[in-house]
Amino acid sequence: MSVSKPILYGNWRSGSSQRVRIGLGLKGIEVEYRPIDLLRSEQTADAFRSIHPGAQVPVLLIDGLTLSQSVPILEYLDERFPDRGVRLLPRTIEHRFAAREIAAFVASFMQPFQLPGVTRRRMVQVFGLETHALGADGACREFTRAHLEATLPELERLVSRHAGTFCIGDAPGLADCVVFPQLIGATTFGVDVKPFATLARIHERCLAMPAFADSLPERQVDAPVR
Repeated sequence: MSVSKPILYGNWRSGSSQRVRIGLGLKGIEVEYRPIDLLRSEQTADAFRSIHPGAQVPVLLIDGLTLSQSVPILEYLDERFPDRGVRLLPRTIEHRFAAREIAAFVASFMQPFQLPGVTRRRMVQVFGLETHALGADGACREFTRAHLEATLPELERLVSRHAGTFCIGDAPGLADCVVFPQLIGATTFGVDVKPFATLARIHERCLAMPAFADSLPERQVDAPVR
């Protein structure tokens, strides 16, 4: 590792940021955390765009590189530190594909509309949701809840194929880093994950590990005081 401590730009309730927090915890890598307030659109301010023009979190500064997109960041950490902490990608090619398939399903299909990021803002603008009976935020929440309810059965199926104690076998890894925050996100939208036996079991097992428990949104320094 480079001499300087890596820097993680993220947000307390961002599931994508949480994925990276978990991965860093499993690898035992300490970072300097710099929160970005999404509600105040700090991600689109010039100060952050000078670091990451894509205006999204998470962003990890490490080894003189600026890394974005949570799943590639996790793969970078695993390749950069193969002998440190937990191995995030399984050893067999079949299980590596399964882990990537699960991660892609969550990251590209389930999660994008949950936070007030670029995708959600464009949906609001294109469909004029400011005038919706539920309001823009209410309409987005209603859509997201329905979308999660429709996609959780497929996530249960994908995970059940290779699950042991965790998503792939009996060790935590890339898939768990992605699935755990998605289950947390689903509950915030009022979706009950208990009917999905495999997902619910893995969620409870992950909660018992510090890397996952310490990643919870409410435990972050930028989380609102409740």
